Amino acid sequence: MNNKIDIVIKKIKDNNSIIGIAIVGSYQKEDDYNDIDFLVVSNNIKETKTHINKVFKDYKKYYNDDSIRITDYLDCEISFGMYNDKNITKRINNYLNGKDLEPIYKNWNIVGWLPECLLYDLNRMTILYEKNQFLTKIKDKITNYPSKMQQAIVKICDDKINNLSKHRKFGKLEKKITESEVLSLKIRRAFAMKKEYFNGYKRIDEKISDSKVDIDE
Repeated sequence: MNNKIDIVIKKIKDNNSIIGIAIVGSYQKEDDYNDIDFLVVSNNIKETKTHINKVFKDYKKYYNDDSIRITDYLDCEISFGMYNDKNITKRINNYLNGKDLEPIYKNWNIVGWLPECLLYDLNRMTILYEKNQFLTKIKDKITNYPSKMQQAIVKICDDKINNLSKHRKFGKLEKKITESEVLSLKIRRAFAMKKEYFNGYKRIDEKISDSKVDIDE
């Protein structure tokens, strides 16, 4: 692990509100990454934000959705995405039971952020610090792709695809937009059918090739 990252973890974990810290995203592969994403679980988000701001008071930062992003600490941007412990536990339990799986539209995502993206990150995270094995227990819970979530995602996608296919006569641009939406639904459905956590549409050609999913299944 990068020495500066070790120093950061030692600094930010020194706060009673923080329950767990992990690295998620492309940095874990140690190739082709342009930022480093930390997942931080807290029992007091306000206190955690204040603490992280204090640790990085001498560095440039900005806020994006639920993250604090630091631009000049390392040779790439680093971010701290924060989750409340009770909220993330509730969300995961709902996902495992096939609930609350509609896309969430965020200011940095034009297609819609998919709830299974969170499980993708949690399933592959590198745990750096935790209390009472909080993150380890989450990881154990989601190791196997949940059947109820699979069934719910497939139904959501099938219903939307069927609804779009019954739409009124399309104009030229409307047809292109609809075809794009149908394609995104087919891709999401295909990953669910294969019981593989899907982490979004970036580099989608590569993901489909690597996973060998059939979007027309």
